[in-house]
Amino acid sequence: SFHRNHEKPPTCQPKTKLAFIKVHKTGGSTIMQILQRFGYLRKLSFVQHINHDVNGLYHRGLSHPDTITPPQPPGKSHDILTYHTVYDRPMFVKLLTSDAKFVTILREPFAQFKSAFNYYRYNKIFN
Repeated sequence: SFHRNHEKPPTCQPKTKLAFIKVHKTGGSTIMQILQRFGYLRKLSFVQHINHDVNGLYHRGLSHPDTITPPQPPGKSHDILTYHTVYDRPMFVKLLTSDAKFVTILREPFAQFKSAFNYYRYNKIFN
């Protein structure tokens, strides 16, 4: 209908302030890699652990700013958070700004439980 009326089709702008809430065993690593490629191609900054360890922000979360790299100059913020961490919305907003979009993946609970049970080899622990 846009072309019949000679109107321009609607356009959208990519969001570059993004917190991906990574949940275990939901396919999050695939989405994380897609978002990282998106950010790298646009030269965006990522909230990362100082050792660049994918799980470095988990389980202590973001409560220790000295473990987050790269430090941003005053008035600047990071663009994307994609790693496992403890959900702390006020800290996410502090690192990314209040305009950040929050995204996650949910999985049917029993399927997620079975996947985690197998992945962490709980059958050997609980035999």
